[in-house]
Amino acid sequence: DNPSVWKNDVKLVFEDYLIKLLPEIVEWSEQPVREYIRSNVVEKVVRKDLPEIFENVNSSLLMNLLEIFYSEPGTILNLDSLSSNLKVSKKTLIEHINYLENSYLIRVVRNLRSSLLVASRKLRKVYPYHWSLIYSLFNREEVETGKFYECVVSLLDAKYYWRDGDKEIDFIIGKLPIEVKALRKVYDWN
Repeated sequence: DNPSVWKNDVKLVFEDYLIKLLPEIVEWSEQPVREYIRSNVVEKVVRKDLPEIFENVNSSLLMNLLEIFYSEPGTILNLDSLSSNLKVSKKTLIEHINYLENSYLIRVVRNLRSSLLVASRKLRKVYPYHWSLIYSLFNREEVETGKFYECVVSLLDAKYYWRDGDKEIDFIIGKLPIEVKALRKVYDWN
């Protein structure tokens, strides 16, 4: 009935909750949790599950992509630049991004425009499917707090964000705009 009664208790465990979502790891310290998520979730999918299902899976490429996407949640996907930097064909890159998306390791959010065809091709952003996956590759201090909070997209099932020039809304769900901030005070665009 009165959430403020529990506010301080929640603050004490909130940071741990962010990385210890599985019941079997709640009592563990941070390093074993990171290793567990990395080996039993991320690496299992990348090195075992995907190669068993699909032909020509490049596990090293998948891990490189995850490092890029997890280090900068909300990265705008530039296929030309990424394929050039990783020295792989654009077709191979698209296939491997699809593998990651279909295995629930990443989520792609599209820029909302008047045409869904345009929205699906331009300025897509990539997020970890769940924020705890970031900790499989990076320490808490290595990911910007605001970017980390944007990973709530996996819980919201947002498919779109909106950008026009230098103005942006993090997520659009139906007609509801959602802006995610790590600040206590939200700014006014006016």
